[in-house]
Amino acid sequence: MDLFRWTCMVHCFIATQLQWTCRSLSVKFPYEKPIYVALGRTLVVEAQFELQPGENVRLVMWDRKRDSEVRLVTDGRTTDKRISVEKNGALLKLTGVKESDYGFYVITVTDDNGDQIVTNVEVRKAQTPPVASFSLDCAVVTEGEQWDKPVFSWWVDGQEINNNTGNLSADGSKLRLQNIQANNYTCVIDSSQGTSVVQHIRAPDPTPTPTPEPSSSSPCTGRVVVLSAIAAILIGFCIWAARHERPNH
Repeated sequence: MDLFRWTCMVHCFIATQLQWTCRSLSVKFPYEKPIYVALGRTLVVEAQFELQPGENVRLVMWDRKRDSEVRLVTDGRTTDKRISVEKNGALLKLTGVKESDYGFYVITVTDDNGDQIVTNVEVRKAQTPPVASFSLDCAVVTEGEQWDKPVFSWWVDGQEINNNTGNLSADGSKLRLQNIQANNYTCVIDSSQGTSVVQHIRAPDPTPTPTPEPSSSSPCTGRVVVLSAIAAILIGFCIWAARHERPNH
């Protein structure tokens, strides 16, 4: 192998490596797990572009892959009136999610050099709505720094609560009140700086005032009784007067 051919091979290798090293376009999704969305709701999927100074995005395409591949967006032009794009194609919005909208959403980004980056995120069907619940926070105010972390324990109506009997946060400072009906909540904090106890007492539900039952008699019935009594008195008086009336001679 002559020197000229060897030099060309080295130059080609170096140029290839430089081209690969200088390729700095990055496209990724901020989601580490699949996205769940319910039927009829709105789906928003956003990719993050990372460009070096002077770099530009030439083309952005969106596809959906399920049983087959469907083109959704090409250079800002959508194939479905429910779909719109924002942020130079990085954000895709789809309204009125249907059964056929679930699957893998694939974005393909092409830069000025013709290099393409392809990444995807899975969208799944949400079967049940999220469960809402109230929670109690046990806040800690320490005197300066301490070498250890406080240990939290919870008591509900005199019974100790743990993750098997209640829903606690990872550090134990928060008690979620889902499926818990009680009146006395106690949080005990223990650390190298001492022990602190705080209580939350919920007022019991007021006892409802009994509603008096309506009377079976009506005003009309009462008037009939009064009139009957007056009539009886008048009849009795007439009979008495007739018996004691003296005949005129």
